[in-house]
Amino acid sequence: MKKFVKITKICLVNICLFAVLFLISEVLSVAVLYKEWSFLNLDFSKKTVQKFFWLKKGIYEEVFDYRPTEYKKRSRKKPIVLFGCSFVYGHGLSEDELFSRQLSDYTKRTVYNKGLPGGGCASMLYLLRKPEFKKEIPNAEYFIYTYIPEHLRRVYTNSPEWFNEYLFAAYKMLPDGKLKEVKLNNFKLRLASTASYKLFHNYYSRLRVSAFNNDFKLFFAVVKESVNLIREQYPDSKFVILVFDNYKGNDYPFSMEEEEALFNKFAEENNVKVLYTKKMNKGEDLLNGKYNGADGFHPSGEAWKIIVPQLSKELKL
Repeated sequence: MKKFVKITKICLVNICLFAVLFLISEVLSVAVLYKEWSFLNLDFSKKTVQKFFWLKKGIYEEVFDYRPTEYKKRSRKKPIVLFGCSFVYGHGLSEDELFSRQLSDYTKRTVYNKGLPGGGCASMLYLLRKPEFKKEIPNAEYFIYTYIPEHLRRVYTNSPEWFNEYLFAAYKMLPDGKLKEVKLNNFKLRLASTASYKLFHNYYSRLRVSAFNNDFKLFFAVVKESVNLIREQYPDSKFVILVFDNYKGNDYPFSMEEEEALFNKFAEENNVKVLYTKKMNKGEDLLNGKYNGADGFHPSGEAWKIIVPQLSKELKL
């Protein structure tokens, strides 16, 4: 009996010690993530900090929800759907500066903004596979996916350091060339809701992806699956890739010329259109000055003012 009591006490002490260490880890992780994500202008109030701790599913949409999709116009023209990451979502922009808002105002069409910070082609495919997507948007003429070089990295790993379930989407290519969705089980979902895991994954995912020989095979497979799904559900629609060449780092394995050749080949093989922001700048550098956002990475509203008219003219919107 004494031995049982002793073992019980040891277990309780270890549980308490683990709980204290976990709490310390969570607090430190929140502090580091706050610094890491300060450019996102998140409201790290008490309510937001609580989102880092274990809750029901480990999935949160309250912080990074979609921008409003009320840019609806009474027009005979069919809607436009935008996919992408924070560029499309509109990080750091007011409502009237958004890509979706400017495109809607310019074309007089309804525009749905399905961009999400941290998103990419995997989150696009995940959304398209949800039954409610077709119900929300029963008809659309154009689907425009805005690509940035960071998406090539993201396609190899899901992004649980963010909050939204769509960023848990990830796919791998099977030997027969088909795609298989990589799902997180309930334990991982709960684990991913902790700040400690988010901080770990924030760095581990970068190291993990750097071990890959970055290429477009998986990326194009995911995009192709998305295109096929769109054509099944919206037979008369058109798919467009807008390549936003914003990359300033030196670890991207392709030059702009190599990148363009790969995209052009994919476009020809899959009957899609590819447009490049580097050809829409009217002699202006869309990576600098007033065309760059306050964080030095995202585009400003002025950049979209340059892109929207030329995109509309090219697509005859």
